[in-house]
Amino acid sequence: MDRFIDIRLWERIRNANLAEDFAFDIGFSRNKEGVGFMLRTILGLEDISIESVETQKSLKNPFGHSAVFDIFARDSKGNLIDIEMQRQAGGWKKLSKRMALYSGLLTLLSLGKGRKYSKAKDVYVVFILDSDIAGKNRFSYKYRYMDTEDKEELKEHNVTLVLVNGSYRDTIESVESCFCSDLYQRDVNMIKCPEMRKALENVKGSEKAMRKTYKVIKELYGDDIEKSKAAEFKKGALSGKKEAMLDIAVSMLKAKYAPAEIASITKLSLETVNELAQSVDSQS
Repeated sequence: MDRFIDIRLWERIRNANLAEDFAFDIGFSRNKEGVGFMLRTILGLEDISIESVETQKSLKNPFGHSAVFDIFARDSKGNLIDIEMQRQAGGWKKLSKRMALYSGLLTLLSLGKGRKYSKAKDVYVVFILDSDIAGKNRFSYKYRYMDTEDKEELKEHNVTLVLVNGSYRDTIESVESCFCSDLYQRDVNMIKCPEMRKALENVKGSEKAMRKTYKVIKELYGDDIEKSKAAEFKKGALSGKKEAMLDIAVSMLKAKYAPAEIASITKLSLETVNELAQSVDSQS
């Protein structure tokens, strides 16, 4: 903790809601219950069970543009989910292409080398926006591959793209309406959904929580929290890059890639990859 407190940052934490980048990351970090609630609300999958959650997950694409996911989750069936608190959409052209990139990266991750295409797990990419970009006053919009003429969905495909309208409210206080309202609620005690309340408590529910949040922001965002995208990549580089490369290396080993090839792609040392290979072999 700094000897001298940055009062502006402290007040920003005190006034934060879950829609802010840093609060979204900290509130849902390793929070399987909170992420499970979000996905049940957004996707309508009542039986979904979350096995793991990572925030600011770096995923390196050796062939092109890489990505840092706000929330990267895996469910009990091995399906992969990305949740982005995007706020401003930046227009359809930018938004749709970014969602397509993210879904492609997750699909690659879900299917190892040499495995049958039929074994690929389901992939969900969810972007939560401040406004209703589609303009139809709905809570969410789900997009899947389909024939453009007769609108018939491509059978057995595994990708679902979802946009959430953060401005959605209804008069019956549905769970979807409460979820959106809770995202922007700054008073912990006014949050209606217990899972959302717990997430904001992780950020600022006590002085201890606020001190922890302050420390994380200072370490990962420095003094320029406003540059959110630069901060995201900095955070990924500091706290997630090596871990992400290790995860990718393990997946590639299980998919029977050669250690030398893995070392070249991930930039890990061959010694590290060989140690991982021994660990993977001992578990199989």
